[in-house]
Amino acid sequence: MAGIVWFEGSLVLTRHKAEKLLGDVQAMKLGESTLDDVKRLHKEYGGFSEKEDDSVCSGDDCFFYGIPIYDWALEKGLALKWRVLHASAVWHNPCCDLAQWRAFGVGISVKGGRVIRIEVDLDSRGSDGFIRAGRVLVVPQIPDVLGPLRSGYRVYRFHMTTPGGGTGIAATLTPGASARDRLRAFQMNLRCVTTLRGCRELDEIMPAVWEDHEEYLRLHQSPR
Repeated sequence: MAGIVWFEGSLVLTRHKAEKLLGDVQAMKLGESTLDDVKRLHKEYGGFSEKEDDSVCSGDDCFFYGIPIYDWALEKGLALKWRVLHASAVWHNPCCDLAQWRAFGVGISVKGGRVIRIEVDLDSRGSDGFIRAGRVLVVPQIPDVLGPLRSGYRVYRFHMTTPGGGTGIAATLTPGASARDRLRAFQMNLRCVTTLRGCRELDEIMPAVWEDHEEYLRLHQSPR
């Protein structure tokens, strides 16, 4: 009984930590939030930092900060269950066994002391081993080839080819997005990463974004 109480308490604390981090990141603004703001988050929540030199940011003044949050006991328990019930799958596809079961994380790119890009990821692997993912990207502008649903706000589905594989739903925001759309994009269901069940369908992960994606499809459906 004591072990169950401890485990449930651990999940509640993990969810609270993730909720607070999500709120802190949602309040950040591209071009205004500073390196010091990011360092405060890094100090409070932990994570890692490194020089960045890629298509997102390059140069001596580019840095990337990653802040992952997960529940150690939940990860170990789900990994053990997978190995016991799917021993042959682990043997033939060890990369799948290495992927996290419940993952939540934030990535922040900084250039010249200012935040230039934010990414929030939520991954929940199902009992079949495949990932259901939710993602929020905050970027300076949406590429012209990618049509937004509304000004500064784009929603879309994507497929994952990384270890584990799976599908995801995502929202891209720019500083020009409305407060309403920004709020909808950041409505991530953190119970997906802090419960044994997790989330099995994409509409569970980001309900508001899923609704907006359905609206986008209706608006852009080709007439027959």
